[in-house]
Amino acid sequence: GHLRACPYRFFALSQLRLQEVPELDAELEKRDFGIWLHRTLHLFHEALAQKNQAPQTHTRAELIAQLDAAAASAAREQQLDPAAFLPYQLAWHKLREGYLDWLLKHAAHNRYEQGEVRLQRPLPMDQEALLPQHVQLVGVIDRIDRSTDGPPTRWLLDYKSGNEQAIKARIQQPDEHAQLLFYAALLTPEAGETVRAAYLTIGERGQTTLQEQPEANAHVPLLLHRITQDLSAIAAGAPLPALGQGHVCDTCAARGLCRRDFLEEKAPTA
Repeated sequence: GHLRACPYRFFALSQLRLQEVPELDAELEKRDFGIWLHRTLHLFHEALAQKNQAPQTHTRAELIAQLDAAAASAAREQQLDPAAFLPYQLAWHKLREGYLDWLLKHAAHNRYEQGEVRLQRPLPMDQEALLPQHVQLVGVIDRIDRSTDGPPTRWLLDYKSGNEQAIKARIQQPDEHAQLLFYAALLTPEAGETVRAAYLTIGERGQTTLQEQPEANAHVPLLLHRITQDLSAIAAGAPLPALGQGHVCDTCAARGLCRRDFLEEKAPTA
């Protein structure tokens, strides 16, 4: 993802492995909310899976109590300040109800299999690849579900707490936003099985939406070919300029290090 979004960000964060210095800031950010939500849902579903229980075997009140317990546990793990977290806590009721509405429909035909799944596979080498050694593709998938009826299907789900329209734009530009395609590339389907990949957008206003990447598996060969091309170019000494734009720069931990903002400010005007 870093390489496709901005070569320099890939160089700084993935090759040099530079990291931001944590700031002592009591104010919670949207990212903290996203981490909390991911952890809450993971704890909730793992607790059900450990007891081999499906959501639909519980009453609505029982599911609410279990989700609330998972949310409280996740907040303690992150040591979230209750006062700073209050604005997000106020949105929890609608978020929780919307998620349960979606879950009970989804669970009628699918079951939770694993969460926070780390997968890896070797990058298939093209004949023209110039890589000095084999490359391992590694990723952590938020959640994998398996169908319980109909054609054998595994769902690769990535939780999102952002704007639904922004997520839709990601799906419409798979060449630029290849996260779901990368996850699909990591998982080898079983015989006769279909792998489907989707963002699960959990909105603070109470709407949970499954947004699938159309024909994800069909795009995987091209993605792997482009990864091979990019890494071969890097191995051959290709430069890694700062080409990120828009939201890529807004959330980049390497912003300022590349000095792109400084150069743009100093660029002469026509």
